Amino acid sequence: MRNTSGVQLATDDVDTTVNEFVYTLSEGATGGFFDLDVTSANPTGVAAPLSIDFLPEHSAPIPFPSNVAANGQTQLRVNTLTPPDAVSTIVHSTNAVPLAVERTMSWDSTGYGGSCGTAIFPSTHWLFAEGSQGYFDTFILLSNNGVTDATANVKFLIEGGAPFTQVVPVPANSRVTVYAGDIPAVEQGARRFALTLGRSIELALLCEHAQWSLENEKDPRFAAAARLFSQTPIDQIRELGLDDAKTVFD
Repeated sequence: MRNTSGVQLATDDVDTTVNEFVYTLSEGATGGFFDLDVTSANPTGVAAPLSIDFLPEHSAPIPFPSNVAANGQTQLRVNTLTPPDAVSTIVHSTNAVPLAVERTMSWDSTGYGGSCGTAIFPSTHWLFAEGSQGYFDTFILLSNNGVTDATANVKFLIEGGAPFTQVVPVPANSRVTVYAGDIPAVEQGARRFALTLGRSIELALLCEHAQWSLENEKDPRFAAAARLFSQTPIDQIRELGLDDAKTVFD
């Protein structure tokens, strides 16, 4: 307890009993292309019984009991435990033994892939600063390991455009994937951004080539094409003859 000046007046000790630790990994996929491994490491001196819930996106939840020995680890090949599908993994350490839990995904014959650390505790509010749709694809993965249906309001802050909110039902014990490319307001904004970026890049390359041609070949056609490109829509760009180029450039 502190007074209005911030001076501590008293302290209280609070004992908290934790029944279990829960580790949520929203991302995951199995099938002919993806391989999914979930690894749990136990740094303590007591064994850790596990209750794992796999949440395939298109079928019922799959419970799976497991165990991690004291000072040991357990790795599960999820491809052998679930049907081919997008899948979230919820790891319950039922005796509240603290663990390190990691999800690894790899693909094709090279085994290329990546891993991620343990997700933080489920929350009602998430912020993701990074995202792009068009050249890149953006997916938002929602997992609900509770017994109550949930509704997520996914708000996209579109650079150069108006914000857009997509309402997404997330049933109890389920995983839902939101693909930004399926949302017209986001996809249209992405195309505008990609078009602007694409024209800027192409114009820069044309200008670089134009400069080289003027200095080395005394040829004005590329400089004229760059000028014409910057002043007209993309579908009006055409190849220029030498006489036309001199007219535009002059």
